[in-house]
Amino acid sequence: MEAILRRLKRDKRGVSNVIVVMLSLVLITIIVGNVVLWSYQMNQLDLERIQETVTVSNVTRITRSPWFTAQNEYSISAGSKLSGSFTDTRVSDGSYETFARALTTSGIYQLDMNGDFALDLSAYPLNSIHGIEIYAKYNVSDDTEKWFLKAYDWTASDFNDEGFNNTSGNQPIPNAWSDYTINITEDWVDYVSSNGTLLLELRDEGTSANQSNVKIDFLGARAIIDGTRFDLRNSGSFTTHIVAIWIVNSTDHQRYGTNLFINSGEDATYIRADIRLPESKFIAKVSTERGNISVFP
Repeated sequence: MEAILRRLKRDKRGVSNVIVVMLSLVLITIIVGNVVLWSYQMNQLDLERIQETVTVSNVTRITRSPWFTAQNEYSISAGSKLSGSFTDTRVSDGSYETFARALTTSGIYQLDMNGDFALDLSAYPLNSIHGIEIYAKYNVSDDTEKWFLKAYDWTASDFNDEGFNNTSGNQPIPNAWSDYTINITEDWVDYVSSNGTLLLELRDEGTSANQSNVKIDFLGARAIIDGTRFDLRNSGSFTTHIVAIWIVNSTDHQRYGTNLFINSGEDATYIRADIRLPESKFIAKVSTERGNISVFP
């Protein structure tokens, strides 16, 4: 009986040793697999980092955003549309929308039209805007009176030109293209809704007894800013992800987070309304997710 017990104890120790060996082999296999996988991932990351080439070709100060144009067809409170579409007024290219002045009950011919324009507040937040610029390119067939640009005041709930740098209107030359530009630098926030919408109005003085047609080649608004434009190029073989920009001078080292993707072989223009360049000499740096840095001196 005693001999049997001793044999059982030896067998248990043998089984335990086998279990320990098997578990050790499993553990070693997992560790080796993870090391190999980690090594592969590191080699792949190193390869991608080596092949990633991003350059900053230029860094410039900008004072205006791109133009924001009509989102929908214009509303007409006096007059009528003859031809074309609001999309013809988005680019100054010779394609235009034509309107006719209508005879009012007071015996004069008049055109009063307005449209909605949306600023991109994700790219140009309100706290980075210093004013609004409005530009119209139009042609009147026969006219001796002035034309006026106004904007909807969301506080006063009406169109007006308070705070405009020019409230005297624009005098066109008949059958010639006229350029009419105004800036709003005072109380401009009254003309921009919380979602970035502006309502712009173009109307005549309301004194002419002559019928005439009006062609609108362009009508748009843009933000007055003090921002920065970055011209970038990805000449590498992978899509690159720009995650940070630094502006460095003798007194400051400022970092700005970004989320910009540039495909392989493509150029990109990146505008930041919240980055104001120093007056003195500076260095601009961009950093990618893979850890590469490009410097523009």
